[in-house]
Amino acid sequence: MPHDKLTIVEVKTWPLRYKRRVPMFDARLGYESRESLLVEVVTNKGVTGIGEAAVFGGSLPVVAAAVRKLADLIIGENPLYVEKIWEKCYQSSWQWGQRGVFLMALSGIDIALWDIVGQLSELPLYQIFGACRDELPGYASGGFYEEGKNIADLQKECARYVEQGFKAVKIKVGRRPSEFLPLHTHCRSSLEEDVQRVKAVRQAIGDKVTLMLDANNAWDPKTAVKAIEHFEPFDPYFIEEPVPVENLSGSAWVKRVSRVPIAGYETLSIHARWGYQELLQKEAVDIVQFDVTWCGGLTEARKIAHLAAAHQLVCIPHCFSSAVALAATLHLLCSIPNSAYIEIDVTPNPLRDEIISEPFIVTNAGTVKAPKNPGLGIKMDWKAIKRYTIE
Repeated sequence: MPHDKLTIVEVKTWPLRYKRRVPMFDARLGYESRESLLVEVVTNKGVTGIGEAAVFGGSLPVVAAAVRKLADLIIGENPLYVEKIWEKCYQSSWQWGQRGVFLMALSGIDIALWDIVGQLSELPLYQIFGACRDELPGYASGGFYEEGKNIADLQKECARYVEQGFKAVKIKVGRRPSEFLPLHTHCRSSLEEDVQRVKAVRQAIGDKVTLMLDANNAWDPKTAVKAIEHFEPFDPYFIEEPVPVENLSGSAWVKRVSRVPIAGYETLSIHARWGYQELLQKEAVDIVQFDVTWCGGLTEARKIAHLAAAHQLVCIPHCFSSAVALAATLHLLCSIPNSAYIEIDVTPNPLRDEIISEPFIVTNAGTVKAPKNPGLGIKMDWKAIKRYTIE
């Protein structure tokens, strides 16, 4: 195929939604459904790439509209010129975006373009990027608050993840009334109750399994330090996003005085590499977290990962969406030396398990293997996708 004749002819969006039977809650938000926006880039030669645009805390129609806006810019472009297309979209949006929803939309397009590159090269993306490994330890991301869910239920949940092969488990903390988060009306949890939850989970999973905690921007710095001191006896691997992302100086102070490593900030993804440059300059974290569907796609995520490497920091990105996001994140992490774990959403989510023909599995060693097929290496189940597609 003469690749110089290859052009983008269409960009499609697939808004997906799965309604949960029971809402779940983290430290700040409630989730009655799981949503994903898939982005399909179609070429004139029949090669099609799939990507995903984040919709966290936002609106499927709004992000889809942003994708359509960007599509007008890239129709007719050669999809192999990924960096050129990224810059064209970014530079053309300086008066209306360059952050937030714009980056979410660009992420979906960018991932789809890399999928096309991989297919035409007949190589999986992690090898195109320069493979460092072909599998990575996965951590079970669950432990949410739910109405009627008690400590014994939480223990059984986390013990089940260990039985499934996971060697690391993450749970939520920080859901308590405060002057910073006055809107909580469900699943309130005091610090004392959270300490009991963490203690119970440590007992359930044993001392050899890694325990991670996620506060989702819930605390002011002094409260964060107090909470971390209470959690420290249970040997957490990290505490994620202890303070609001707007307070990077506060996070830096928490990092300096805490003996538990600080991870963050996925919510900084809306500022692309420039947000992480500030994060690193302020020495606000020990572990760098971003999201490939949120920060501008694989093109931008690789730049952020390299920034982290320059500061000798490990990357453990946020990955809590569909199977497309999981595939893209896994390829990225298998291509860089400064990766440690991949986040595996273990809550009920057919957008993770049903929309691809071969769902990802955790091995007995607790690892997840990168797909060997070209591009993202996943085969979409379009019947399942249409089943969860909304108008």
